[in-house]
Amino acid sequence: EGLTNNYDVQIALESLKAAEASMKQSKAGNLPTLTGNAKWLHQEFNDSNNFNQYEFSGALSWEADIWGKIRSNKRAAVASYLQTVAAQQAIQTQIVASIASTYYQLLALDAQVEVVEKTLINRTESIETIKALKNAGTVSVTEVSVKQTEAQNNATEIILKDLKYNVKVVENTLSILLGKTPSAIDRSTFETQEITAAIDVGVPALLLSNRPDVISAELNFRRNFELTNVAKSNFYPSLYVNASGGFQNVELEDWFNTKSLFASMLTGLTQPIFNQRKIKTNYEI
Repeated sequence: EGLTNNYDVQIALESLKAAEASMKQSKAGNLPTLTGNAKWLHQEFNDSNNFNQYEFSGALSWEADIWGKIRSNKRAAVASYLQTVAAQQAIQTQIVASIASTYYQLLALDAQVEVVEKTLINRTESIETIKALKNAGTVSVTEVSVKQTEAQNNATEIILKDLKYNVKVVENTLSILLGKTPSAIDRSTFETQEITAAIDVGVPALLLSNRPDVISAELNFRRNFELTNVAKSNFYPSLYVNASGGFQNVELEDWFNTKSLFASMLTGLTQPIFNQRKIKTNYEI
């Protein structure tokens, strides 16, 4: 119930979807971009001559991955996705552990309440007994003894109220972990619980590599390593290819005429020279 309804788990699942979407987008980094345009240009001049121009065109742009920037971006996105998967597993592990721990804490409080309630019954009977002895004229029983017994009984009542208050607090905590409105929790007793897990002394250090939080930390390191390569490659020139083509004419009826056909291609290197220190700042981060 907790793994289905808990808000932290739901947040982790949505983060997983976002990371998966980013990974899919990064895998398309080597593909060109293609855009379509439909334009109408209308101009009016002082001599009352109007000018209309109609254009339908497409533009294609592609960047060569000569410095490995796109490859590093792709590897960083994959590492980020796997890190999110590990983080989700870590959250699930934490939720399971928290629910189990809180449940046993609740059972322990129930057991304490039971003991204190029995103690309160005994001390109530003790007050009646000591009052009867005092009224009977027993020499060793004084008013001080009666007051001390009553004080112990009052202290026990305070402890019982505190325990019952703590039971409600723990029930509310468990309800929140289960992702539902705070309410009473149906439960068994502490005595009926059986712990059957085999606990061995000493754990191989190799098992640390199976911990989801450790895996998440390693993948985060890998992601940042790849992003550092991306930031470093931004210092170098980029090789790009831009191409466009389509139909352009001043007469709408001649729009798709072969004379209206145009095409262009542009390729070159772009080297950043001064851009307000953005590239260097990104690399330092």
